[in-house]
Amino acid sequence: MNEKPKIVLSTANHREQPVVKIEFAYNRELINELKARTNARWSANMNCWYIPQNNFNLGEFFTAMKPVAWIDYSAVKNNSEPLNKKKQSYQKKSNRNKNIILPTGYLEKLEQERYSENTIKIYTHYFKAFV
Repeated sequence: MNEKPKIVLSTANHREQPVVKIEFAYNRELINELKARTNARWSANMNCWYIPQNNFNLGEFFTAMKPVAWIDYSAVKNNSEPLNKKKQSYQKKSNRNKNIILPTGYLEKLEQERYSENTIKIYTHYFKAFV
Protein backbone atom coordinates (compact mmCIF):
# COMPACT_ATOMS: atom_id res chain seq x y z
CA MET A 1 0.00 0.00 0.00
CA ASN A 2 1.30 3.45 -0.92
CA GLU A 3 1.49 5.65 2.19
CA LYS A 4 0.74 9.36 2.11
CA PRO A 5 3.61 11.78 2.77
CA LYS A 6 3.63 13.58 6.13
CA ILE A 7 3.34 17.38 6.43
CA VAL A 8 4.33 19.06 9.69
CA LEU A 9 2.95 22.53 10.45
CA SER A 10 4.66 24.88 12.90
CA THR A 11 4.84 28.60 13.61
CA ALA A 12 7.84 30.84 12.96
CA ASN A 13 8.87 34.35 11.97
CA HIS A 14 9.90 35.12 8.40
CA ARG A 15 11.16 38.62 7.68
CA GLU A 16 9.68 39.76 11.00
CA GLN A 17 6.21 38.48 10.06
CA PRO A 18 4.49 35.53 11.79
CA VAL A 19 4.10 32.57 9.42
CA VAL A 20 3.03 28.94 9.46
CA LYS A 21 5.85 26.69 8.22
CA ILE A 22 4.93 23.72 6.04
CA GLU A 23 7.64 21.07 6.27
CA PHE A 24 7.85 17.72 4.51
CA ALA A 25 10.37 15.47 2.80
CA TYR A 26 11.03 16.45 -0.82
CA ASN A 27 8.21 15.14 -2.99
CA ARG A 28 7.59 16.71 -6.41
CA GLU A 29 3.94 15.58 -6.56
CA LEU A 30 3.23 17.01 -3.11
CA ILE A 31 4.85 20.32 -4.09
CA ASN A 32 2.61 20.54 -7.17
CA GLU A 33 -0.48 19.79 -5.07
CA LEU A 34 0.56 22.37 -2.46
CA LYS A 35 0.97 25.03 -5.16
CA ALA A 36 -2.38 24.17 -6.75
CA ARG A 37 -4.46 23.89 -3.56
CA THR A 38 -3.01 26.61 -1.29
CA ASN A 39 -1.34 30.02 -1.39
CA ALA A 40 1.92 28.66 0.09
CA ARG A 41 5.24 30.22 -0.89
CA TRP A 42 8.78 28.83 -0.83
CA SER A 43 11.36 30.41 1.49
CA ALA A 44 15.01 29.85 0.65
CA ASN A 45 15.98 31.33 4.05
CA MET A 46 13.92 28.83 6.05
CA ASN A 47 14.28 26.11 3.40
CA CYS A 48 10.58 25.25 3.57
CA TRP A 49 7.13 26.33 2.38
CA TYR A 50 5.15 28.84 4.41
CA ILE A 51 1.87 30.78 4.57
CA PRO A 52 1.59 34.15 6.37
CA GLN A 53 -0.25 33.59 9.64
CA ASN A 54 -2.89 36.23 8.91
CA ASN A 55 -3.79 34.38 5.64
CA PHE A 56 -3.69 30.89 7.18
CA ASN A 57 -6.88 28.97 7.93
CA LEU A 58 -6.20 25.56 9.46
CA GLY A 59 -9.57 24.12 8.45
CA GLU A 60 -9.19 25.14 4.81
CA PHE A 61 -5.59 23.90 4.67
CA PHE A 62 -6.53 20.58 6.26
CA THR A 63 -9.46 20.09 3.87
CA ALA A 64 -7.33 20.94 0.83
CA MET A 65 -4.32 18.78 1.70
CA LYS A 66 -5.97 15.84 3.50
CA PRO A 67 -6.48 13.78 0.31
CA VAL A 68 -2.77 13.92 -0.60
CA ALA A 69 -0.90 13.90 2.76
CA TRP A 70 -1.02 13.26 6.50
CA ILE A 71 -0.98 16.58 8.35
CA ASP A 72 0.57 17.05 11.80
CA TYR A 73 -0.86 20.36 13.03
CA SER A 74 -0.24 19.87 16.75
CA ALA A 75 2.37 22.68 16.94
CA VAL A 76 -0.05 25.15 15.35
CA LYS A 77 -3.07 24.04 17.37
CA ASN A 78 -1.25 24.14 20.73
CA ASN A 79 0.44 27.49 20.12
CA SER A 80 -1.99 29.74 21.98
CA GLU A 81 0.33 32.76 22.31
CA PRO A 82 1.00 34.56 19.03
CA LEU A 83 4.60 35.19 18.02
CA ASN A 84 4.10 38.95 18.11
CA LYS A 85 3.32 38.90 21.85
CA LYS A 86 6.52 37.00 22.61
CA LYS A 87 8.55 39.54 20.68
CA GLN A 88 6.84 42.50 22.36
CA SER A 89 7.65 41.23 25.85
CA TYR A 90 11.34 41.13 24.92
CA GLN A 91 11.17 44.63 23.46
CA LYS A 92 9.62 45.98 26.66
CA LYS A 93 12.53 44.62 28.67
CA SER A 94 15.13 46.07 26.30
CA ASN A 95 13.47 49.53 26.36
CA ARG A 96 13.90 49.62 30.13
CA ASN A 97 17.71 49.63 29.71
CA LYS A 98 17.74 52.76 27.53
CA ASN A 99 16.87 55.06 30.44
CA ILE A 100 19.84 54.01 32.59
CA ILE A 101 22.71 56.52 32.67
CA LEU A 102 26.29 55.26 32.69
CA PRO A 103 28.57 56.34 35.57
CA THR A 104 30.69 59.42 34.99
CA GLY A 105 33.94 58.52 33.28
CA TYR A 106 32.93 54.96 32.31
CA LEU A 107 32.64 55.70 28.59
CA GLU A 108 35.81 57.83 28.63
CA LYS A 109 37.72 55.02 30.37
CA LEU A 110 36.71 52.55 27.64
CA GLU A 111 37.80 55.01 24.95
CA GLN A 112 41.15 55.65 26.72
CA GLU A 113 41.77 51.92 26.79
CA ARG A 114 41.32 52.10 22.99
CA TYR A 115 38.50 49.55 22.82
CA SER A 116 36.78 49.23 19.44
CA GLU A 117 33.38 50.84 18.89
CA ASN A 118 31.71 47.44 18.89
CA THR A 119 33.36 46.45 22.20
CA ILE A 120 32.29 49.74 23.80
CA LYS A 121 28.75 49.22 22.53
CA ILE A 122 28.63 45.70 24.00
CA TYR A 123 30.20 46.71 27.32
CA THR A 124 27.78 49.60 27.81
CA HIS A 125 24.83 47.40 26.86
CA TYR A 126 25.76 44.74 29.39
CA PHE A 127 26.54 47.35 32.03
CA LYS A 128 23.03 48.79 31.61
CA ALA A 129 21.54 45.29 31.72
CA PHE A 130 23.46 44.54 34.91
CA VAL A 131 22.20 47.65 36.67
